[in-house]
Amino acid sequence: MKTENKFVPIYLSQLIPDHNAPCPIFIMFKGRYIPAIREAEAITIEFMAKMFRNKSYFCYIGQEDTPKWEEWFRINRFSYEVDFKNIAADSDRGSSNKAHYISTALKKFTLASTQGEEILLKRKTDKLFRSKVNEALINWYFKYPFDSVILKHSSFVTYLLTSFITFTPGLLSDSEASDLLTAAVIHQLGGDPDEFLTKAFYQEGLDFLQRKQISLPQTVIDLITNQNELYSGKGRPGAMKGDEMPITLKILSLVDSFCHYHAVSTELTTGSITDGTMKLLAERKEDFDQTIVDCFQQFLSKVTINIKT
Repeated sequence: MKTENKFVPIYLSQLIPDHNAPCPIFIMFKGRYIPAIREAEAITIEFMAKMFRNKSYFCYIGQEDTPKWEEWFRINRFSYEVDFKNIAADSDRGSSNKAHYISTALKKFTLASTQGEEILLKRKTDKLFRSKVNEALINWYFKYPFDSVILKHSSFVTYLLTSFITFTPGLLSDSEASDLLTAAVIHQLGGDPDEFLTKAFYQEGLDFLQRKQISLPQTVIDLITNQNELYSGKGRPGAMKGDEMPITLKILSLVDSFCHYHAVSTELTTGSITDGTMKLLAERKEDFDQTIVDCFQQFLSKVTINIKT
């Protein structure tokens, strides 16, 4: 479809969140085409939500960019499933919580070095993290007024898991990684994360999901239910031991514990808080799969983490 100004209308459903635009994207404002997204700039869920709230269902590209757009859409159209009904109804609180959730996590993790490969992995991590946070399946999470401490803890755990998975290729299949990250976002829906040594909060989470009639894959429910299990068999609720725990649960158990310890650790006179946290976990050596611990330790050498501030 052509217009007299040589702009082509694009229905909003053709935009794919967290993918970089293949060409400049424009919006119509007071009869003029205004640049909204630059070429190679990320298309954000916040931009799409704002368009829907304003009942603006079209954006525009230059007519000369039509072949480039069509090829981009053909390649990427099935890589992200968007619930446009939820986007249209998304509350300001939900959008604000998502933005805060993402920014809180990103500013806590930096690369320990600037090697080219690690920069690419960091970018891949950020893209995967944003994609998970914007997933329609967990859109409800950001609309509830959860305690800010819980939101921060969730963002730390989810981003650290995303980084670990990305920096350790072959550790999980795509479906395992997706289940693990979904469970990470919503693994604690009540309680105080600082009380992790004395309390388990899985039942509060399960009760919340049932009360709100939230439907999730059984694999995700299983991870939430068993998040307090330990490799030693001393965990809850079923005292699973060793390889009775799936690899996703082993990873969640380790990384969640790391984030809890790291957040409450005091400054050490020598060494970093991260090193001190790993020493604390080493005192519970039997509680974690040491193969996973070794992989995690190698990953930690490539990043700098500052959860406390």
